[in-house]
Amino acid sequence: MVEQSAGLYIDSRFNTYSPQELKEHIEAAGVEHSSIGSDLGQVDNPTPVEGMRQAIKLCLALGFSDDDVRMMVATNPARLVGLDG
Repeated sequence: MVEQSAGLYIDSRFNTYSPQELKEHIEAAGVEHSSIGSDLGQVDNPTPVEGMRQAIKLCLALGFSDDDVRMMVATNPARLVGLDG
């Protein structure tokens, strides 16, 4: 599983990659092997919830389906912590 940190791709002080790079990073690992976390909430950054909203919106704009996004933000993270049953 490869975690994509939302803070690296959305409007935050950690932003270092373009939206196209997010798409390339997800496609390199595959949706089924990608997890998106926020890594946000610090001073001068969006809250974790707002960061995830922005990341989800970005993934949809990049052409990932609702099911793909759900897999990356819910199904795969749940599987990582043993909540997939």
